[in-house]
Amino acid sequence: MGSKQSSQAVGDGEFHFFATGGQRLLGGNAHILSSFGWQLPVDQSVQSTTVHWNNHFDVKLTDRVYLFTENSWWHWVDEAETGLALGVSGQDLINLGATDVEGNDLVTHNVGMKFKPNGSFEAGVAYEFPLTAFKDVLEDRVTVDMIFRY
Repeated sequence: MGSKQSSQAVGDGEFHFFATGGQRLLGGNAHILSSFGWQLPVDQSVQSTTVHWNNHFDVKLTDRVYLFTENSWWHWVDEAETGLALGVSGQDLINLGATDVEGNDLVTHNVGMKFKPNGSFEAGVAYEFPLTAFKDVLEDRVTVDMIFRY
């Protein structure tokens, strides 16, 4: 779903099926989370199908600061039948509908920090980079987030 200007008016959308689980460790001062998902386009002839597995570990450094690390694996199960031979598909950002990505694997790693001064606000930053020769559209990525609760 999206506009043609953002290259997202391809196909009729996609379903994203996933399962997630987690566990508190060290008396609640650390957490491990894992998820496995399948992105299934409605129109598989114009968009690629992927599966992914993500793993997260965080540890409380102080009362307000958490450090975390994550690994992600993306596998292209099926490529689009129509489209361009771009060599990339868009990973988790967009689905470009490339015709030459089936069988590709991308493994990434990231490290980051969360700052939680109170229950109403938190901010974080993470740096992600590929570990595999195939990088899709990811060379390096910095993610910044802020959460306000009311």
